[in-house]
Amino acid sequence: MVAYGLGDWYDLGPKPPGQAQLTPVALTATAFYYRDAWTLSRVAALLGQPAEAARYEELAGQIRAAFNRAFFDPATGCYATGSQCANAIPLVMDLVEPARRAGVLAAIVADVRGVATRSRRRRGLSLFVARSRRAGRSDVIYDLNNQSEKPGYGYQLAHGATSLTEAWNADRRSSPNHFMLGQINEWFYHDLAGSRRSGGTGL
Repeated sequence: MVAYGLGDWYDLGPKPPGQAQLTPVALTATAFYYRDAWTLSRVAALLGQPAEAARYEELAGQIRAAFNRAFFDPATGCYATGSQCANAIPLVMDLVEPARRAGVLAAIVADVRGVATRSRRRRGLSLFVARSRRAGRSDVIYDLNNQSEKPGYGYQLAHGATSLTEAWNADRRSSPNHFMLGQINEWFYHDLAGSRRSGGTGL
């Protein structure tokens, strides 16, 4: 387990935006530790290093098991706090057990569409968009962005932003021109326009 870093940077919580408030830092850090080990196992295999590939694949499996023991809550069917980020990261990085994937995705969809209480609304945008695309849920991405009452692109416009800001609420103390939240472009090009890059797997 890895328990340090910035986590879900600039999420929306009770405090001014900055370091993660609503998703445990250990969840994001450990998930990326898993992804690094998984990637190294593939790289080693491509380079003709089977022993190294096996070593990193074993490490990735150990991290995956520890991640699920630490963060998955069978009672709620969610990870950690149940935030969008906490659920989206394990989905996109294939940390969720196959039998649980539909339930974890459903929890995110319900949260985005406002079934959950306002206090539980979180962001994990890049991973949420990626997973929703892979699951064929462009309708949810559309719902997320076709409104201005909740934090999102319409919300930024409604609060005077003329470019993407670092904070969802267009907080003028944050960077006023920051592409951190620009993942919607991937959906525009890949799904709406049908333009796809060749090769690679991405997230």
